[in-house]
Amino acid sequence: MIKALKGLTKKKGGLCLTKASKERNEIKSFSELFERITWGRLEKAAFLMTALLMVMPMVALVQILIKPSWMPGVSMQRLTYVERIAGCALMAVSFIKLLMQKPSFKKTIADNLTLCVFLGVSLLVFASTVKNGFTPTALDGDDYRDESMFDYMTYLCIYFGSAALIRSEKLKCILFRLYLLSGAVIGALALADRYKLFRIEGFHFRQGEEQFTAIFSQYNHYGYYLMLAVMLSAGLFIYSKSAAGKAVYMLSLLFGSVLLGINATRGCELACAAGFVFLLIVFIVTDRKRLLWLAAAGAAYVGAIGVSYLISPESLERMTVLKQEVESAAETKEVSDGIGSGRGLLWKHTIRYISERPILGFGVEGIAERLAKDSNGLNSRPHNEYLQWAAFFGIPAALLYLSGVISVYVRAVKQRIDLSPMRVVALTAAFSYAASAVFGNTMSYTAPFFFALLGLGYRSAKNEE
Repeated sequence: MIKALKGLTKKKGGLCLTKASKERNEIKSFSELFERITWGRLEKAAFLMTALLMVMPMVALVQILIKPSWMPGVSMQRLTYVERIAGCALMAVSFIKLLMQKPSFKKTIADNLTLCVFLGVSLLVFASTVKNGFTPTALDGDDYRDESMFDYMTYLCIYFGSAALIRSEKLKCILFRLYLLSGAVIGALALADRYKLFRIEGFHFRQGEEQFTAIFSQYNHYGYYLMLAVMLSAGLFIYSKSAAGKAVYMLSLLFGSVLLGINATRGCELACAAGFVFLLIVFIVTDRKRLLWLAAAGAAYVGAIGVSYLISPESLERMTVLKQEVESAAETKEVSDGIGSGRGLLWKHTIRYISERPILGFGVEGIAERLAKDSNGLNSRPHNEYLQWAAFFGIPAALLYLSGVISVYVRAVKQRIDLSPMRVVALTAAFSYAASAVFGNTMSYTAPFFFALLGLGYRSAKNEE
């Protein structure tokens, strides 16, 4: 109502329409409407949607502070329903606008190759569900992970596709800062809870007080979240031009690294190391002047992890055990069942299941009961996202999914001359997640960050194709 009144101005005792209002009234056709919806406006809409994702953990924190009995993971999932509906509308409008521009088919595919690949994966997800049945789990997910066939499809097409509309370096930087701000608040409260300075009952609704979980169901899910915070902080520190900015991002890097060490998710600690190696390669190829800042960030990470081991000796013990398991596997040239907290056993069983249904897999959570039984209750998922995609939806879907992820980085290599700073930051964080996926599972409140970061790393502001 207020906006409508603003569209009117007084003139000689009466009312007349402003220019903006007249333009709205002059829209007489469908095509004219879409001509008014510029790509800049679509970018801003995509920014708002992605910004909501970045602060979603903070929203969940507020929820459990109000009502500790709420399950944060489920509440976050429910909050994303509106976001995903908006994302579908955004992608639909973008597609229609693209068609109205009548681009060449070849150019359209080249500019949106990854999204096309992910659409193909989504079709295979649907085909797998048709083959294995539209079970309640396929349609709604299970009570714990709450991932349905629609979740996998929105990961691929909505979160990636929407974020890929964002070119602005400024908007990307704001998104990263929102993520870090949420992470800092959650991390501070998680530390206060762990050392009994300020108790938060909702932080332990599934795992006991000995686990460092914050708002997440499991400590390793929090590890994924912290890993991304560490890599975003490192990237922003390296690219920041001001001394104040570098100081803030260095503090964020140190704080996140200490939290990650205390969290003791070993795969995420190693994935951060992979992220630093990724940055090393990027800067050797594109900008060697930043290698000194990279060395400072890497040293800060190693030092902070070392401090966390002093604070939490059990974290060092877990990493020592992993080192011994890897050395044993190297000597025997065989992955033992117990490596990675039993992941070796889960992987072997999952590979055997995949060989039974290689084309369309077993559907969403289709191996859950069998894997839990065969692993003596260890877990109902393989703890390897790539094996998970193959077991659920078939080898073709897993290979196509992996090729889609790789295509983002191939595109970046081809456009390496025009790689913008925030694009590199996004690609680095996404690379770390992809590395950690060898040891983890998708979750409805962590996987969207990966696909959004891939999307943010898809385009630079400079290369307007």
